[in-house]
Amino acid sequence: MDSLASLALATEEPKEDLLERPPYRKKEYIISQKMVKHILGMSMFQSVILFVFVFGAPSFIPEECDGLTGPLYASHPMSEYSDLGKKMGTYTGENLSTKDGQEEWDPTKMENCPEFIINGMIQSLDGKDLYRHFEGATPSRHLTLVFNLFVFFQIFNMIGARKINDEVNIFEGIFKNAMFLAVWWVIVIGQICMVLFGGWAMKVHLNGLTSLQWIISVAIGFSSLFINLILKFVPEKFFPTMGDEN
Repeated sequence: MDSLASLALATEEPKEDLLERPPYRKKEYIISQKMVKHILGMSMFQSVILFVFVFGAPSFIPEECDGLTGPLYASHPMSEYSDLGKKMGTYTGENLSTKDGQEEWDPTKMENCPEFIINGMIQSLDGKDLYRHFEGATPSRHLTLVFNLFVFFQIFNMIGARKINDEVNIFEGIFKNAMFLAVWWVIVIGQICMVLFGGWAMKVHLNGLTSLQWIISVAIGFSSLFINLILKFVPEKFFPTMGDEN
């Protein structure tokens, strides 16, 4: 992602207004106050959102029952569908279907589908096992969502990063740069393929994400463009100057 993004941004053609700006001072640092503003502002925003998803997603991200998620919940020691739950009579045969003489899990007959995504952390902060129970079944869908959100943050931020002088119209001239568009779409399609088909190789959930989880991660990733716009109106005087000269 970083290598391709750098290639895409490096192909941006020079603009005529570059000839009108004053020359840089001899010892002036390459990172301007505007750059510091956007780097710090965007990284803080993304970090907060990602931490919310890492630690809080199991409390608010919806989950759907499928041929894999159902058995994961059923195998959890604390689940009412575990072996202990069966002995206690809380598990009914209505959740099973018969195929070729073998009983198998039928998520469409599961009365208590998981409401929220399974916590993908191996252990809780107090040391209790969480996703450790499911490590051998599939990589975490929770962490797959976090991974997808992180990448789409960068995918959309690439568009905002085309302009470094607080220009409001970040799409100006974008269709004149075929290389940028081509690389951008390669990254987008590559990410979609990794989540859908990456499986064990990419450490993503074997069934990928649900439709709603895709919408959530892409929509929140798109919000980086709004933060980019807001930062343009924040005075850079509030941010440090890097280099030997002001």
